[in-house]
Amino acid sequence: MTVSLKTLIDNSDVVATVGKSYAEKFQDTFPGLYTKKEAIRAVPNGINFDGFDLNPVQADYVYQKAKKSKKPLLTFASRLVPEKGIDAMILSLKELSQQYEVHIVGDYSDDFRSRIFSRMADTSIIFHGAETRSNVLDLMRKSSVFVAPYIQEPFGIAPVEALVSGAIPIVTDMGGLKDNFSDIEADMISGNAIVMGNNYSEFTEKISLDLLQRNLVNAARRAYGIVGEKIGSIAGGLIINNGRNQAKTGRWSIERCVDNYVDIYRGN
Repeated sequence: MTVSLKTLIDNSDVVATVGKSYAEKFQDTFPGLYTKKEAIRAVPNGINFDGFDLNPVQADYVYQKAKKSKKPLLTFASRLVPEKGIDAMILSLKELSQQYEVHIVGDYSDDFRSRIFSRMADTSIIFHGAETRSNVLDLMRKSSVFVAPYIQEPFGIAPVEALVSGAIPIVTDMGGLKDNFSDIEADMISGNAIVMGNNYSEFTEKISLDLLQRNLVNAARRAYGIVGEKIGSIAGGLIINNGRNQAKTGRWSIERCVDNYVDIYRGN
């Protein structure tokens, strides 16, 4: 038996989404279904940080890490599908590989294989295919920058894990990324990322892929000013320390996620 989304909503006391942005989007998508705002609750995902190093780093930590390689490592690790921004990555490979050793991790289709391999010539790119979680986390720890040019994203576990692992996240301000990340230039106190270019809060497939690609390249250049040039390196330490402090104080904890659901069940 198939039950429509509207039927489920009509028979629910509370609808829980994985973040504030999606709760707001849900209200806009289904106007009039709820008269009480509290009927739609944001319950962010929880992340298990067991085994992660949450200790503070030196101000030039990312810069010093980048110096250990010929080029700083820039990593993309996700499902290799359009909504994760992989097409913007492909279009940007030539520019990105001029400053970075680019790593792409994820399972792929034959169509994707043909598209990406045609652009890999003369670029410093390492294509891993599918990897275990352990190997991905190890690559995050070695990386200076982690890119998440997502078009659709309810939360953004991978860039949060990369941040806490010691890589600077480059993100759009889509969905859950908007909830979890703020740009270091706009917020020195709690900024934990480089946020790409324009505001994508209304991002749809109608938005030009060229715009996403340009903003990705520009954000990567900003990041290189942090990881590749000592004069700007202090921002790297701020980003990592802000992220680790947020993880340590429970911003993304599993316990907080569970407590939120318990509150819902208790009617709080």
